Amino acid sequence: MVARVASVAPPSGLVESERDVEEVGESINSISLELNAKFNEKKGYVTNGFHLITGLENARVASLFDTSHQVWNSDTLQLIFSPRDVDLIQSIPLSSKLAEDVFVWPFTLMSSYTLKSGYRFLYKSRSLDNNEYQPEDNTLWKKVWGLQAQPKVLNFLWRAIKNSIPTKLNLRCRMILVDDHCEQCNGATEEVLHALWSCLCLSQVWS
Repeated sequence: MVARVASVAPPSGLVESERDVEEVGESINSISLELNAKFNEKKGYVTNGFHLITGLENARVASLFDTSHQVWNSDTLQLIFSPRDVDLIQSIPLSSKLAEDVFVWPFTLMSSYTLKSGYRFLYKSRSLDNNEYQPEDNTLWKKVWGLQAQPKVLNFLWRAIKNSIPTKLNLRCRMILVDDHCEQCNGATEEVLHALWSCLCLSQVWS
């Protein structure tokens, strides 16, 4: 059996991702059902939850196997999981050999974790949670980085488009500042569009 380590809370960052991987342990057989329930809360693969009956609170995943025949124990599965999840679990093939389990990162072709793939996974997941991601992002990215300008200018432009520059509004949202009013015009809230375009103090720049 292969342990698919992909249940990560997207908004938390790479530190929590690494901590969750460490909690899994060296073998899938050492994962408690309670840890699986925790992963379910973090948007894991099994979505309908668990019904931990008395006596199985600290059970291991290995207790779901019929080791004499190397198949899933249907009776135990039906006591704990919904019919939908029982079908999902039983669709996972078990190895005919008692081999050591391995971790697989499902977001690279080689199934190995890389910092780049982890960053992309977390960034995309966070964007989806915040309703920020749009399918046309890739096209926009290509247009921005296709402009004839210095890389630092293109980088700043992209950050502005994605609302990732430290305007006073963004800093207030991160609880770094209390006041988000523009210091130049002493009027409007300093968000990206105001800071770069619509502030009255910039009229001479853009005229």
